[in-house]
Amino acid sequence: MLFAAVSPEVSVMTEYIQWGFAGFAFLLVSVIVWLIGQLLKILAVFAKANERWVEVVTNNTAAIAVLSSGAQEHKSLLIEVKNGLLSRPCLLPEEFRETMGEVIREAKAKLAQEAAT
Repeated sequence: MLFAAVSPEVSVMTEYIQWGFAGFAFLLVSVIVWLIGQLLKILAVFAKANERWVEVVTNNTAAIAVLSSGAQEHKSLLIEVKNGLLSRPCLLPEEFRETMGEVIREAKAKLAQEAAT
């Protein structure tokens, strides 16, 4: 017998019931082990995907930092150009200055309307 009987009276089916219970318990443990193996496979796939995701985020962050520094350099250069242009005297004759001012205002209004639509 697999397990010792508690009472002196032993049924004919007791041994079969005990073996059936042991077999069913082994089957359940086997299913649990298989499920854990499947879970570990899925976790390994997610770990690889997470590594690739971290690599992508790192590369994107580095690219954004490069672009940001480049944009800052361009901004400072444009400010220098603007200041240089503003420090020079206007070469347009006096009679055309007012007309050119109107042309510039019209162009700005047209650009504002196009941007609004």
